[in-house]
Amino acid sequence: VDLGRLGPDAVTVGAAILPLADFFARGGRRPEPAPEYPVPAWRTALEERAPH
Repeated sequence: VDLGRLGPDAVTVGAAILPLADFFARGGRRPEPAPEYPVPAWRTALEERAPH
């Protein structure tokens, strides 16, 4: 492909793929929402040990 021959559609498709690539790079799951209050230490320890 010659430089400058892809056109505006290629830019649009490329830009649309970036969020999907990031999503799948993080395992294909949404990030867990931050708790509104401090969680107990035992819960944090269990979450760190659980397989993801």
